[in-house]
Amino acid sequence: MTGENQPLLAFDGDCRLCIGSIEWLRRLGLLEQIDTRAAATITGTDGEMIQRHRRAGEIVLLQEDRQHALTGAAAMRWLIQRRWSSPMTRLLDLAPVYCLMVVGYRFIASWRRIWLPPGQAPDPILLEPNWVRWFRVAGSILFIALSLELVKYATMNSWQDTALVDHLINWVASFTIVALLLQCVVLRAVGYRRLLDVMAVQSWAVFVSMLWTAPVLWFHLEVQELPDLGVIVFYVVTTALYMRSYLPWLAIHEHIPFHTRDLLWMALVLAVGVALIESFSGINP
Repeated sequence: MTGENQPLLAFDGDCRLCIGSIEWLRRLGLLEQIDTRAAATITGTDGEMIQRHRRAGEIVLLQEDRQHALTGAAAMRWLIQRRWSSPMTRLLDLAPVYCLMVVGYRFIASWRRIWLPPGQAPDPILLEPNWVRWFRVAGSILFIALSLELVKYATMNSWQDTALVDHLINWVASFTIVALLLQCVVLRAVGYRRLLDVMAVQSWAVFVSMLWTAPVLWFHLEVQELPDLGVIVFYVVTTALYMRSYLPWLAIHEHIPFHTRDLLWMALVLAVGVALIESFSGINP
């Protein structure tokens, strides 16, 4: 098949995760004899059909006649079953299996720009579907919880009073959520509206930073005592540097002056870092 006889697969060309995923699908052979292009480059009748079905974060597949479209997990299922026709891939037609596939696909689609931030603010014309916000809320809660578990794991040998530990976990979790909400109040007061994006970025940044701070905290408690301030500074600096990569996408600079924005972010990082590290490092045998 060539030209208009081929299925047409459209994806978000400004999404780094999408581009990488397309290359991965191509190496697996799922895109053989499929016209694959960034959605923004498709014009004419096909472009109109793509835009009619396009939603942020989901691929759009026009089948051979270019009149019927599949999106998201449905398009992915079609590609998999087209490449591998077997009883195993036909399990994707079962409602429970397909529902899990949809949930997994939409979670990744909701977090794709947070895991790999683009270098520019999102296109305001392409609105995100409502399910994106719910997956980002759920993911934010998950990554904050995982951050607490990382600190708990790094300090487990220093604990004696389990009741105290449970109390501190609840306190730190509450403190972190309150700190995030207070920052959102400040941002909203200056006219910034993408509060959920900010919360998702912050929760992911806290989790990533704890991945490399937890070993330092373990070393501090179990091998060689370090100044508590040094551990906190390490966390604050690494988190702040990591979060700076999101500034073009979040476009906060359009609402808050440069220095005020950086001070606001650093204050939040410092508050969360002190709460997480000081509370747990203070539990010693």
